[in-house]
Amino acid sequence: MNIIKIDKQHDLEYSGFKLQKTGLLPIGNPTFEQWQECGQFIQKASGAVQLWLGDWLNYGEHKWGEKYAQAIEDTGMEYQTLKNAAYVAGKIDLSRRRDNLPFSHHAEVASLEPEQQKKVLDWAEAENATVREVRQKVKTIKRQLKNGTKEITSKITGQIIEGDCLDKLPDIKDKSIDLIYIDPPYNVGKDEWDSIMIDDYHDLIHKSVKHALRILKPNSHLFIHFPAHKASWLEQFILASFRIEPSSRIIWHYRNLVMGRDAKTKFLNTYQPILHYAIGDKPLNFNQDWNDERFDVWTIATVQSNFEEGKFHITQKPLELMERIVEIGSEPGDKVLDFFAGSGTTGIAAQKLNRDYILIEKNKEYINVIRQRLSTIH
Repeated sequence: MNIIKIDKQHDLEYSGFKLQKTGLLPIGNPTFEQWQECGQFIQKASGAVQLWLGDWLNYGEHKWGEKYAQAIEDTGMEYQTLKNAAYVAGKIDLSRRRDNLPFSHHAEVASLEPEQQKKVLDWAEAENATVREVRQKVKTIKRQLKNGTKEITSKITGQIIEGDCLDKLPDIKDKSIDLIYIDPPYNVGKDEWDSIMIDDYHDLIHKSVKHALRILKPNSHLFIHFPAHKASWLEQFILASFRIEPSSRIIWHYRNLVMGRDAKTKFLNTYQPILHYAIGDKPLNFNQDWNDERFDVWTIATVQSNFEEGKFHITQKPLELMERIVEIGSEPGDKVLDFFAGSGTTGIAAQKLNRDYILIEKNKEYINVIRQRLSTIH
């Protein structure tokens, strides 16, 4: 059995290797077995070091009180890193921690009660859940607790309507929708479906917003997605037509563009605006935690074909983005409407979050994509 040693330079020695802050060096001529065992040690340590740090901090505070503050300063580590480690370790007892889950998963459940922590960690381990899925699970639990610990049991009917939205929207009742998301063609002419005569385009936007204001409930939310170079025009167009101004101007920031896109005379665009209109005084459905979702810049990767959710449409929005809009802009059991559904990501977000939904899409091919994607949601 190998023993961890600390040399005079405070470097670790284990299984024939010296582990320094800047790298790893062999001691003599290690065997294959020693090399393998050292790798296993590194793997285990990398997953445990933040919980070790948290336990170390909490023990020091309990044992030596004010003295431990100087010891913390001597580590040279950032205050927020130390604070997070101590918080998570203090909230999650050793008996509830999972060897197979990283610190990030534990951090997501730390704010829950012990029994809920155990349930979520058990689920995450069994389902091999990502940290985003764990975060969503925690948010759902908190929403349920906020609503009186009762799960919403209203039936999701989930309408998918094939046709032009301007032809289909008159059939939707006045004041019947809690959240509307509009992501219209941008009219930049890159594809046939995205190339419209300017007067027709203005008419499309005007009628879309007019219908939205008619069918939204007195207390509801409207989100309109638009390209950065046209957002100011859209805002002024809506103001002139309907005398309403955005409550918020959200910036969706993405940075995972494919290398090779080269712009000689301008900087690459890495954001899109989303205009948010609060209708009436319905509060946004924020999580209790003070986190990024409360601010108006959201950094979320744009969809790529190698992502787990898949890419089915050239302008497909990330599921994480749509989940955030649906979750913050509505409550469980509410009804969500997407005028230009594309590949149906809004519907997937709504179904996952226990919202009813109506999706309108005129392209038959994408109607089939929507049905196929929704069929995989349980």
